[in-house]
Amino acid sequence: MKLWLDDYREAPEGWRWVKTARQAINVLAKGEVTHVSLDHDLGPKEKYGDGYEVAVYIEAAAYKKTIPPMEMIVHTQNASRGDMMMVALRNAIKFWDDKGTVVRIPYQKA
Repeated sequence: MKLWLDDYREAPEGWRWVKTARQAINVLAKGEVTHVSLDHDLGPKEKYGDGYEVAVYIEAAAYKKTIPPMEMIVHTQNASRGDMMMVALRNAIKFWDDKGTVVRIPYQKA
């Protein structure tokens, strides 16, 4: 499954769209995600969480080997938080014995 986390940008065709960190984590926890693309800013953090929370979940789950390696994209336009997300996701790849990928592609409307 391909998972798209973003509060207002619609998912590309073939991707499952979720709008909150909790929704993304619930889907990831099932272990069926092969690709994930993460935004950071999802609205009020107290209500919706943020993409960094999801990146940290992926990092911890990779460490515990509870989710499989996947292809990961950070598509946020938030430069500093995007960098933090990349650090967590690169750690996940290390915990997966260098399996999986991560790239940073700030979202730009076509």
